[in-house]
Amino acid sequence: SLAARAIARGMERHGICCEIIEKNQKEKRASVLATLAEAGADVYGFSTYIWNVAEMLDFAAELKTLLPHATIVFGGPEVSFADESFFATHPYVDFIIAGEGEDAFPKLLSDLANGEVQKHSIVMATPYRDFTESGIYYDEIGEAPRGLVYYESVRGCPFSCAYCLSSRAEGIRAKTAEKALNDLLKFEKFDGIRTVKLVDRTFNFNRERAKTIWRALATDAYTKEYHFEVSAALLDEESFAILAAVPKGKFRLEIGVQSTNPKTVCAIDRALDTERTIAALEKLHKNGNLHIHSDLIAGLPYEDYVSFAKSFDDIYGKGNVLQLGILKLLRGSKMRRDAE
Repeated sequence: SLAARAIARGMERHGICCEIIEKNQKEKRASVLATLAEAGADVYGFSTYIWNVAEMLDFAAELKTLLPHATIVFGGPEVSFADESFFATHPYVDFIIAGEGEDAFPKLLSDLANGEVQKHSIVMATPYRDFTESGIYYDEIGEAPRGLVYYESVRGCPFSCAYCLSSRAEGIRAKTAEKALNDLLKFEKFDGIRTVKLVDRTFNFNRERAKTIWRALATDAYTKEYHFEVSAALLDEESFAILAAVPKGKFRLEIGVQSTNPKTVCAIDRALDTERTIAALEKLHKNGNLHIHSDLIAGLPYEDYVSFAKSFDDIYGKGNVLQLGILKLLRGSKMRRDAE
């Protein structure tokens, strides 16, 4: 988890002793709960997303029964848009941090220690001021990483898609190409890492920055596999040329199409040229050196079975993987607000 490490590193910078407990949903509930309880922490923080929030709430409720004096803090997108009524239905949660937690969590603990905050309150976090200078975290805290790890070089997105929470962020904060490349080089010390997945919502929002990073990562100095979420419609001819020269198996590009139905694209505020995106998909895939993921979402407005089948046919075979997602009404998104 990148989030847990980012939060924990923020705690350490403020002199707060903390421990990361990482489990997965395949592990036995009793074992996970025992690990949490045995830690005997004063404060427990749960990082919540749409795929784990139900489990996190269950664990928090059980943990509060076992350790009634422990303080329980929730953060993450699934609670960042809650209101005070949340505590009436989840009384075992003491605080919510709404937004970025690197600064907010340590400050909350300081306020708690000084008796300056009341339980059952929401902390409205401000954007993390030092994000553009932050590192990879995996080299500073937690066990040595293996397999797939995450890296963040950009916060925010130039687009405002109705189903995505990135549309709620104001502006874009990006590390410089030089800073990002210095960070990515730090992963070289870990032999167990296979793939570095950049979680930036639109990596190539700035073409020149993206091209600088791609050129460097294509060299022998960088040996991992790198995964990017990109807007194919923003690729220019120089971008295509750079990507065509990347050694086979080194880059994975994830390209969101979501729907080719014009009415649907308009309804979800996708300010992208669908035809240009599909043409770019074909061009990138034909080169054969990149692993291309194309994304569709089923269940979007004005999309029936027939129109979705057309979207499917429009992009099928134009990449290595067609990722089919079912629409999720994320809390805080325009799509959830306007669901009716």
